[in-house]
Amino acid sequence: MSSKKNNSLQLSLEQKFTTSDKLNLKLPFNLSALAYLAWHLQSKQFTDGIFWFVNDHREKEQAVKLLNFWKKKLNISSPFYLFPEEFYKFQANATPRGFILGANDHLSLPLPEPAVLKSCLLQLKLGEKISPTNLLKLLTNLGYQPGPLADCGGWYNKRGGFIDLCIDNLELIEIEFTANNISGLIKKSLITDKRTPIKNLTVIPIQLKPSPHINVIDYFTKNCLLFCPTNAVSQHTGDKPIKQLTANPFNQGLVWIESTPLFGGRWEEVQNFIKQELANNFKVTIFTREPIRTERYLEKLSSSCQITTVDEEIGPLLTGFRDYLNKITYLSDRNLAWQQRTWGSNYIYLPLDHLKRGDYLVHIDHGIGRFLSLSSEGINGAK
Repeated sequence: MSSKKNNSLQLSLEQKFTTSDKLNLKLPFNLSALAYLAWHLQSKQFTDGIFWFVNDHREKEQAVKLLNFWKKKLNISSPFYLFPEEFYKFQANATPRGFILGANDHLSLPLPEPAVLKSCLLQLKLGEKISPTNLLKLLTNLGYQPGPLADCGGWYNKRGGFIDLCIDNLELIEIEFTANNISGLIKKSLITDKRTPIKNLTVIPIQLKPSPHINVIDYFTKNCLLFCPTNAVSQHTGDKPIKQLTANPFNQGLVWIESTPLFGGRWEEVQNFIKQELANNFKVTIFTREPIRTERYLEKLSSSCQITTVDEEIGPLLTGFRDYLNKITYLSDRNLAWQQRTWGSNYIYLPLDHLKRGDYLVHIDHGIGRFLSLSSEGINGAK
């Protein structure tokens, strides 16, 4: 979905999924990196959609902000959808559908059977022969209601030879009739008032009776991609032939993206790290809420980096990483100076993959010790 040309990460992902249905990346959990990675997938390879389910609602809210952040930074025009709020809209999309983000909390949410949902999608096109009266009956059957103004999702309003239809709270569809033919379809943004002529329209139902035995897993097909599925998703899917991209630190997979160290305010180490990245021909971008302070601490190195100001909403969510294929290193305030104060002391947390055998560390329960190894243990059949 990335619009950048000559993007090595995007091309490598496309090539891997051309020859295989599964791709394993070795990557410690880093929501910033995963949102960045998601925008580099080619949706044309996964015509029935890319599904990303995170652990809970809190992660979902953070992922939404990070996806919007990278969408702007990477200059991407494609939308993404939320589950369950926009699931009908996602399913109504012409293929390729793009990708949808949800949380494990809703994995068991009852949904209508796929065939039932498909049969309830109302397809309209320019020039189609249908009377306004018949269209209003169809809209009522789909759960739409008449309102004084069609400015709220699920409402419609008839005025002369026009029907104004609001499918969601963002857009209004203006349907113009000449006799009993659709002579005009205009999509109007309720936020910017921008008007866009369209030739086809899919009207989704407002509400359908769910089947107690059907959930989102039943909508997965061999043309879907499960993006970084959690254990809960993997357990639900069983042996379904679905394409999967997994990313975790225990994978014996490809190291295309790697988390960067957390320096805890040790600016001499920050400078040495940046010098090493530049010497290896990596571009260094720093996202910070304090650009002036960052430039002052980096001294002459600041002119060799791209320092980008971020706001208070997105700044705390960003964690740095290195994109090996595109040779770009991203750093954030969390990398530069992230510390957490506990019981009057400063504890600095480092990614587990940076620990070496023999390193001293402090265990939250057992106190001071030396690191020997990291292993993956099974709990209730899951790792």
